[in-house]
Amino acid sequence: APTLCTTLNQHMRGSGASDAPVLGFPEKFDLALRYGEELVHGNDAIDVSDRLLLDALAKQAQHGACNAPRPSLFDAEGRARYSAWCQLGNTSKMEAMFMYTRALEELAPEWWRWPPLELVPPATNEARADGECGEAGADTAAPNGTAGAEAVPPAAANHPNSTEPPPMPNGAVTPTAHPAHPAHVAPPSATPLASEPEPPPGGAPPSALRRLTVGGWTRLAEQGAPARYRHACVVVGARLLVYGGRANSGRLAASICVLDLLSGVWSEPTIGGAAPEQRWGHTMCAYRGLAIVFGGHRGRGSLCDTPVLDTQSMAWASPSLPGPPPPPRGTHAAAVCADRLWVMGGDSPAAGALQMDVWSLPLRGLAEACSTRADAARGWEVADTSGGVPPPCRDGTACACGPRVLLIGGAGPSGYAPMASLWLLHVEELSWSAVHTSGSVPRPRAGHCSATVLTGAGGWRVYMFGGGNSATGFDDLHVLDTSWRWSKLERAESGGGGGGGGEDSARDEAPPGACEGAAMASSGGMLLLCGGYSSGGATRASFAWGCEGGGHAAAASPRELAYAERRSSGANEPPLPARTLLLLSCPSGSPAQAYAQAAQAALTHGFTELQVVAVPAAGDGGPAGAAAAASATSQEQALSMMLQRLEELQLQWRNLDGGTTSLLSQAHVLGSVQPCRYTLMAAGTPRVFSAHWIGLLDLASGRSAVASTAAREVAGAERNTRAWGSAKAAAPADLDVDSALLLTQAWRSLIKSW
Repeated sequence: APTLCTTLNQHMRGSGASDAPVLGFPEKFDLALRYGEELVHGNDAIDVSDRLLLDALAKQAQHGACNAPRPSLFDAEGRARYSAWCQLGNTSKMEAMFMYTRALEELAPEWWRWPPLELVPPATNEARADGECGEAGADTAAPNGTAGAEAVPPAAANHPNSTEPPPMPNGAVTPTAHPAHPAHVAPPSATPLASEPEPPPGGAPPSALRRLTVGGWTRLAEQGAPARYRHACVVVGARLLVYGGRANSGRLAASICVLDLLSGVWSEPTIGGAAPEQRWGHTMCAYRGLAIVFGGHRGRGSLCDTPVLDTQSMAWASPSLPGPPPPPRGTHAAAVCADRLWVMGGDSPAAGALQMDVWSLPLRGLAEACSTRADAARGWEVADTSGGVPPPCRDGTACACGPRVLLIGGAGPSGYAPMASLWLLHVEELSWSAVHTSGSVPRPRAGHCSATVLTGAGGWRVYMFGGGNSATGFDDLHVLDTSWRWSKLERAESGGGGGGGGEDSARDEAPPGACEGAAMASSGGMLLLCGGYSSGGATRASFAWGCEGGGHAAAASPRELAYAERRSSGANEPPLPARTLLLLSCPSGSPAQAYAQAAQAALTHGFTELQVVAVPAAGDGGPAGAAAAASATSQEQALSMMLQRLEELQLQWRNLDGGTTSLLSQAHVLGSVQPCRYTLMAAGTPRVFSAHWIGLLDLASGRSAVASTAAREVAGAERNTRAWGSAKAAAPADLDVDSALLLTQAWRSLIKSW
């Protein structure tokens, strides 16, 4: 609805000025309160009701619900303040912060220009004083048009050395509009609110991920990165997870390390559940919000278990699977395709290189078993394949290419597998076929790593790096396209991180060297490479490669048609991307992957080659983190919390360097979702309802929209369970059927008005 869109626009940018800073909460509230207490709360020129509202919201935001003693009967002003505070009831502190800043912006749209707040550089205010504000004359009216109040000359009000506030409405000078830069979206090249942090000594800065370049390597931050080889990694949402492998000492590594793909910072989170046995040479694949591990070597034996990491609750699970598992193995190949995990090849100390038997595990049932902590209905199944059979192979890789699994490289009793002839497993027909490749065919190898990157019109590209043979190691990067043609990607200058000069700078600019046993994953059009073993031992170096765009153009979507119509009417529209990346901010602990899947299914027809990546909000214990992890208890609170996370993502995007290709800077659209559960009284009986608020923000055009699902009544059994956002609550692995259906309908309604 237009009213909701207008509300979102005003909230994201306040006054609507193109140079207004984008601030996160609670910082924005703290600055607004400083302005309000100094210049508004005690200003007799402002209506009493407005001052009472601001005073009550300030107290609610700082102290919560009213807990002060009732003032004396003769204290009229105190009783008025007390009554206004009590009327806010149980409004949350975070919601009160939003309401306070919104109310202040109605009275003083440009409060952020007040020089003591130091939000606007002096040069900006000085230019404004010499320009448009100086032309307004000296007859500026008092706030709210109140007669008799002394007017503040505009030049003085905006002079950098003045402590006077910016003018109020009805007399304020409206800032000049800049159509090229939407009011609530600043261009990526805009001056950030704060300078970039200094890089830590001895490594790339935490923000190295923000300075990727297309077609080149960028060295990522090493602080906190694991030094491992023969490990595995996977991307779930906006996080890269690294598990297992060997450290430099040769000891097995047990911890899980996580790279935040928005900030570029490594961490080692606490993992719940019973930890699986340590291992190397295993595989780890992602399915929804799960990271599924299989097999690997340990000591003088091999494993055949299937530990599962729930990345929402960050806890291990080992669901019971019926039937026999595959024979123990390590250095095998695995990939997820058609809702199944496919495993093939590998070796074991007892049997050597294994025959190329194919095993598959249904993943829908596994996901349900993990969420309900019940036994899975179906377990591992051996496939009866037709066609030719690949020779025994270990240390190869597998990649999903549409409805097929592609085997790449490896070694067996007969030597290294050729790269000019690869094997394809057609998972629907359960048949093998050989494909012959052309182009710059890589040399045969084992111990390499590979990943699939999706392109336009349902296409794909398979990237392969490193590995070695009995004669040498490799440091080359190759890509295989849908025409089965290999191309060698020449090493470009590394972007990134260190700054400065000397040895540190040279190291930061060096691309990855020859190594074996590294791990690779892909997300949002970039490759992520971590670890490996070289002549210097295990390395903690991590790199990212910005993949080239491309692929065949898809059929025109409604968004493309509307875009073409605006262009033909003379609108100044930026180029429409051939592929759309939507980052969806989700509350911490919520079923983030399920939210992303619902948005993906509902919004696909409205965007070109849409990819939705869930971005769980960080619950770091601070005010913003607590708000991100909390469950909303009212519709208005849910709207406020949804807007807050959308604003936080926009703030991070705005502070990125121009021309970068990190996960955030590649985003075309930002989204947010927030559930709420609230109680209504009906004939004296409490009835519990649930709903979701959703929002979208197009970074290119500045268009935005918000909507909510229809409220549904929560059943009695569900009503008695603890809300997922509350303390000690287990995160659900999936949405219930009714909520998923309502959420899908809401996304479809939202995209129709997009």
